[in-house]
Formats: sequence, structure tokens, C-alpha cells
Amino acid sequence: MPLSRRGFLAGAAASSSVALAAPALAQKYPSAAPIRLIVPFAAAGPVDILARIIVDPLGKQLGQSIVIENRGGAGGNVGIAAAARSRPDGYTLLLCSSTLVVNPLLYKSVPFDPYKDFVPISLLGTSPTLMLAKHSVAADMRGFIAKAKAAPGKFNFATPGAGTKGHFAVELLKARAGIDIVHVPYPSGGQVTQSLFTDTTHLGSTALPAGEPHVISGTLAGLAVGGQKRWRTLPGVPTLIELGYADLVAEIFTALVAPAGTPPEIVSLLVAEVGKLVKDPSVVEKAERAGYQWIGAGPDALRQAMAAEVAQSQEVIRSAGLTQQ
Repeated sequence: MPLSRRGFLAGAAASSSVALAAPALAQKYPSAAPIRLIVPFAAAGPVDILARIIVDPLGKQLGQSIVIENRGGAGGNVGIAAAARSRPDGYTLLLCSSTLVVNPLLYKSVPFDPYKDFVPISLLGTSPTLMLAKHSVAADMRGFIAKAKAAPGKFNFATPGAGTKGHFAVELLKARAGIDIVHVPYPSGGQVTQSLFTDTTHLGSTALPAGEPHVISGTLAGLAVGGQKRWRTLPGVPTLIELGYADLVAEIFTALVAPAGTPPEIVSLLVAEVGKLVKDPSVVEKAERAGYQWIGAGPDALRQAMAAEVAQSQEVIRSAGLTQQ
């Protein structure tokens, strides 16, 4: 019998206090068929890397094999829609970034509803954005902002695409710092850093993994990170908050969700087992090396992250005058 979405969420929230014995695992999943984990982006990207970090340990805990299916396209919409249309039997899950709630704000029509079509399982982790530049352009963010204020419209910034967290982070900075710089979108974070090396762009803003090695090696200057605190491998790079922009946090969150209608006992099992990964030092260490702060919190934390992301994205869209595609 179908259950209401409220019932699913209540079951997921209650599960965090339930201790599941190993023999009960086989009873939760009716067969040994593999679980399909849809990642709505190409292989080797940040979200895909995090998925590959968790599939083996989570699969062992569940007693099920987990197979990653990369379904890229339309900024993540293709894969998210495929997950939304999947049979809600526990054998299909979606591991997605903040695009789950941002894309409906950016596109006139998307083939899914992030709230009606999915049940939240876990806020897996967050990854801060990184703003960087060639040393010849600016040694620090205050220096870059001073140059941009002195020459409105002269400087530009590169991001991995319109609507990405790297893009929104700079739009927020522009509004709060009072600078006029031009957006130059690229298909990937790697191309963002390459555009800096070739002097095609002046400022880069992308997910941490794309720029971190260049800042560590000294080939590019790290101007700011978008996290709540400094990143452990970049102790000399200040946060935007430290630079005087209160509450300007630009982090990409990664979520694990299931299609709406997934049996509540399966949701409860997944919430509990994903929550155990925070105690696995290998998972936490690999996630940090991939540029993520591992969180592994349950449905309530994910819902809060989704709400905060929507509020910040709406602020950016209004201030930057962005229109839906």
C-alpha cells in the first residue's frame, strides 16, 4: 500500500535511534540484487569520487553490492530525473550535489521535484569553493577587490558553469564588495584553472579539488575559501567570512536520497547504515583528500541544507538579475 511522503520522512528520522542486528539486514532487502547508485554527472568528478569512496564500505554493511551508474547531462537533470522515475523498491538511490534543489530555480522546467519525488537519507558531506588567481594578478582577495573597484568591468572571473556554486559565490561577493567583474563560464573546474594559466581570465572560482593542488604547489594564489573555516591543507587561505563578508559561506553539499515511495524500513536501514560511516576513518580520510568535509548526518540535516541552499540561491538570482533557462 502506498504511504504518504510524511510517513516516509517520519520513518527515516526515527531510524537513527534503531540498532539493527546483522541478521536483520538480509530481511530488509528481499533479494541479493545489486543496488543501483545513480550519479547525475560524468565519472571522475567530485560527486562521482565521493560515490566511489562509499560504495564498498556501505555495500558491506548492507550485505548488498552497489553499482554506480553515471547519468550526466543537462546540468544533472538527466540523472536526477532517471532516479525520480525509478521503481521505489530500495534498489535505486541517487547521490547528488546541491543541483538537486538549485536546478529547479535555474530552469523553467525540470523533470523532477526535489521534495515530492525523493525521500532524504543523508547529508553526506560539504566541499567549499575556492577562489584563486595568478600571483601576477593578485596575491590576496583584498588586493583583487581593490583592483576591480579601480577598473569596473575590466576584470573577469571563470567558473565551471552558470548556476554552479563557484558562479554563485562570486555573484554574492560582487554584490557585497561592490565590484563589477564579468562572468566567463567553462565546462569544468580543470578548464577554469587552465584559463588562469593562459591569462584568459583573472579570477577563478571552482570546487576545492580543482584548484587545491595548484595553491599547494604555489603555481596559483589562493584568495579565499567558501567554507565555515579554513581548509586543513590550505591554512594560509582565509575564508570569505574572515575577509569581512559575514555569513558568506559557499559550500557544495552532497546528498543521498531515494525515490519517493521507497519502503520506510529500507529508508530506516539506509539512514542507520550511512550514519555508521562517520566512524570509518578510511571513509573520512578519503573524503577529506577528495575535498569534502564528511558529515554523514540524517534526513533532518539534509532538509536544513536544502532549505539554506534554496535561500542563498534565490538571493543570488535576485541580486545578479539571472533569468531561468
